[in-house]
Amino acid sequence: MILRESLYNIKGVEHKDETYTYALRLNADNVIYQAHFPDEPITPGACLVQICKELLEDAVNATLAITMIKEVKFLAVVTPCDNQDVSVLLSHIMQGEGDENIVKCKAEIRIADKVMTKISIICERQ
Repeated sequence: MILRESLYNIKGVEHKDETYTYALRLNADNVIYQAHFPDEPITPGACLVQICKELLEDAVNATLAITMIKEVKFLAVVTPCDNQDVSVLLSHIMQGEGDENIVKCKAEIRIADKVMTKISIICERQ
C-alpha cells in the first residue's frame, strides 16, 4: 500500500551532502487514524517504516522492496493531531555494496528537533 498522498504529503525536500531531509505533513483525516485509534490517533509503526521506504525510493529514484529492518526504535508516539508536520532524515545511503540491487539507509523521523523514531533499513531494487 502506498501511503504518499493519502497518509502524508511531501512539503519539501533538501539534499545536502549524502543526506536527504523530507518535510512531511500527516493527514489526520486518513482512515488509518480512524482505526488506530479513533479518539487518540497515532501513526502505526508499520506505517512509519513504509514512509521511510517510500522516501528512500524517491531519494534513489527506484522501486524498492524491504528485505530487512536491521534496527527500529520507537522513541515517542507520532500523532497527527498535535504534530502534523514531521521531518524524515535519510542518511548513510549505500547502493550496490556487494550487490548492485541492494540499497541500505538509516532514517530518523523527527518532530521539530526531537527524534521520534530511528530505523535502519535494507531494500532490494525491483
